Amino acid sequence: MSNDSKPGTGGKRNGSSSTDASTQRAKTALAKKVRKSAGDASARVVKQARQVVQQLPEKVSKMTPKQKAAAVGAAAAAATAVGIAAAARRRRKQAPQSVFLVQPGKGDGWRVVKQGSKRAHGTFELKSAALDAARELARKQAPSELVIFNQDGAEIDRHSYEA
Repeated sequence: MSNDSKPGTGGKRNGSSSTDASTQRAKTALAKKVRKSAGDASARVVKQARQVVQQLPEKVSKMTPKQKAAAVGAAAAAATAVGIAAAARRRRKQAPQSVFLVQPGKGDGWRVVKQGSKRAHGTFELKSAALDAARELARKQAPSELVIFNQDGAEIDRHSYEA
């Protein structure tokens, strides 16, 4: 049996676990920045639409009937855009979030449980194996959260996974 680990890496293959964790943290940070930028852009569109609507009465009084008809169509389009943006914000806030727990099992070992479920997704001899399985579940069912407990049952870490 060959040993692919490098000396000084604690038995990790080429340091890939730390690289994977760094990559995941970078992806999570980037996703947060993208969501914030999208939210900021949405807020700007809503603000601009409100300003246009507030200016309409003054402008409409100076319009010809043909211009009024075109303005009504534009206002309807703007209202639709505002409604779509608001609905998207509500959906993001209300998105159900799965919570996965990595906790000590009965006796020796570790178990991965979805919060609210009585049955474990899996039981593992090693905590690292349980963590790998839980991370994969959390990624697949994003938005989700992974909560990690120590052997005494105390929470020691928490990770969020975004869709």
